[in-house]
Amino acid sequence: MTPIVKRFAVVVAFLAATDLAVLLDIPVLRQLLGFSFFTFVPGILILYLLRLGRLGLTEKVVLSVGLSVSFLMLYGLFVNSASLLVGYDTPLSTVPVVVSFSLAVLVMGAVACASNRTASFAGLSGLRLSTQEKAYLLLPALFPLLSILGTRLMNVSHNNSVLMVLLFVIPVYVVFVAARHNRITHRVYPLLILFIGVSLMLMFSLRCNHIMGGDTHKEYYLFQTTSANLHWSIVGCGNLDACLSISLLPSIYQSLLKMDPELLFKLLYSLIVSILPLIVYVVSKKHIGVFYAFLASFFFASQVMFLWTPAQARSNIAVLFFSLTIMALLDPKIKESTKIPLFLIFSASTIVSHYSTSYIFLFILLLALVGVWIARKVFVSRSKHILPRPEDHFLPEVRQYGVSRTALPGMKYHISGSLVALFFLMLFLWYSQLTRAPFESGVEFIQHTLVNLRDFFLLEARGGVVQSAIGEGIASRAIPRKVEFVISWVVVFLIAIGVFTLVRRLRDTVSTPNSRSERLDLLPAELDSEFLILSLGCCAVLVSSVALPFVSIGYSLSRTQFQAMVLLSTFLIIGGMTAAKSVRLRQRFATILILAVIVPYFLCTTGAMSQVFAFPSTVTLNSEGPAYDALYVHDQETNAAKWIESNRDRDSTIYTDREGFLVLLSAGGIPFSKTDNRLVPVSERGGIIDGLIYLRYRNVVKGELIGTNRDSIYDISYIATMLDPKDKIYAT
Repeated sequence: MTPIVKRFAVVVAFLAATDLAVLLDIPVLRQLLGFSFFTFVPGILILYLLRLGRLGLTEKVVLSVGLSVSFLMLYGLFVNSASLLVGYDTPLSTVPVVVSFSLAVLVMGAVACASNRTASFAGLSGLRLSTQEKAYLLLPALFPLLSILGTRLMNVSHNNSVLMVLLFVIPVYVVFVAARHNRITHRVYPLLILFIGVSLMLMFSLRCNHIMGGDTHKEYYLFQTTSANLHWSIVGCGNLDACLSISLLPSIYQSLLKMDPELLFKLLYSLIVSILPLIVYVVSKKHIGVFYAFLASFFFASQVMFLWTPAQARSNIAVLFFSLTIMALLDPKIKESTKIPLFLIFSASTIVSHYSTSYIFLFILLLALVGVWIARKVFVSRSKHILPRPEDHFLPEVRQYGVSRTALPGMKYHISGSLVALFFLMLFLWYSQLTRAPFESGVEFIQHTLVNLRDFFLLEARGGVVQSAIGEGIASRAIPRKVEFVISWVVVFLIAIGVFTLVRRLRDTVSTPNSRSERLDLLPAELDSEFLILSLGCCAVLVSSVALPFVSIGYSLSRTQFQAMVLLSTFLIIGGMTAAKSVRLRQRFATILILAVIVPYFLCTTGAMSQVFAFPSTVTLNSEGPAYDALYVHDQETNAAKWIESNRDRDSTIYTDREGFLVLLSAGGIPFSKTDNRLVPVSERGGIIDGLIYLRYRNVVKGELIGTNRDSIYDISYIATMLDPKDKIYAT
């Protein structure tokens, strides 16, 4: 029996155990086996089908997770659509899900076995760690446990001491690793990155018993609706209907796992998206080496949008697929014939996950396509008299400049007009022909941007994040905010230096290949022009988001920045190296400079810096303050929402403030059409409310009402004339 047949037998046994645990509803075992099998095994089999079994272990893990989640969404959509077509309207119930997905796994396993009779799953040696490597991972392995215990302590007693210890131990350990990186092998970094990422996201996931965030309440409502219907369909939620990542995907997991839906929704995305820093590590290590790639991934994990993944479910899942697409295009270990199917799978998954992320991806691809065309034209024109044949001795010299052979003119670029056209075709079909709302929203977004160009020089035409970024009101802010403002601009400055450095080096390498004056000795690995061109596309999108009016209002700059940082995190490291070299510092001082930026940045984004100055800025570390009041959902609120749903008059409207309708939506399942969050405006007009009034914990305990925007806060007495004639019919 060949190794591949033996492994197929293991897959069959694993599948049988999982199916039995699911169908017999065995507690704990159903959740553990169901999640682990369907999050890893389908992707592993697809890797075999694509003959990618000899990639490195880290690459295989992230690709397996990405392909498995893609498989659940895309194949799940196929099964759902086919079932509805033949008149079967419950394809997402447990038995159909188990049968359909198990059959697909068996078919993929059989085909993989037949086409890879002598293949072995190389790279598993990476799991075997030496005693010294295990010692380096002993403390990081406790990070997720500290996160769970600390969050539990915070929920029960409002004591953040354990979480504060964790948030200071993590950067201290990063500094320790930096000091001893010459003695640490490459096998340590991926696990260290994973432990850090999981521990950081669990802090938000477990902070509350209920759904926290803004749009995440709407996402959870869509998930609950899809799960209750036992099939996916367009249910009138506008743009959200196009996002399978928050409707079909969690519904499939719920059918398999059968766990508390709120806990599933909060943990599912944290566990899946926790591999994002690993993808940044994989993309970066080719260009700057494993140690600096670790620093780049740590910086990426410090992004606020990553920390808030449970509240950014659809966009962060889409960024995950965006990252995997970039990785598949740029990884030299992936064969050319395999890059196209991986591109199609991951880009399709991006499109069905989130519309805005997909539009940004399209713009980046278009800009990169233009960049590739310019690079070929300009570089060929400038170097046609000096570039030798590929077999000449010049190519090793080019590598010394940190520019890979594939970056030179005349060599193959993976970004092509046909790939971009395929991406646009999939985007157009899904958003325009099948779900419609996102395409109409995209057209309206562009129209609003063009109309608002007349306000180009008005700061008010930009979003609040942009206004804060350029220093609006900085003088009146607390010290932690001022520190964060300075550190953020240092980050921007270093990234700009890194991008400029590589643009100049690529130009000089082609123009004057024998010059050594611009060589950066601190860079341990090569860089290619396609990576640089994609990064320039990200820079252009970021600059456009800031410069163009309305763009940052219609779509938060924070989300755009998070997507761009998948590539730009590498340039922070390069910028730090360049800055150190410019003042003639040695390599160890370059590392110190980089740490002096990313460690304070981490402390700022996680809220640890604010806590030191007794400034409550994050809900994860505080039970008071604006963030807590706006985001935290108390048990009393959900109990009241559920009671209202059970006892309300189906024809009446429920009035509440700006935040209350979200709790009614997620906890009570009461649709938008039956709620009105304009309680304050109705009171201002002297209107009479003929229906229920729902008051949140913040309204009753703190006596605060939220008006039409987050910053408009009113005293509860403002609506006294509306409350006086009302009877209190339910209180918790």
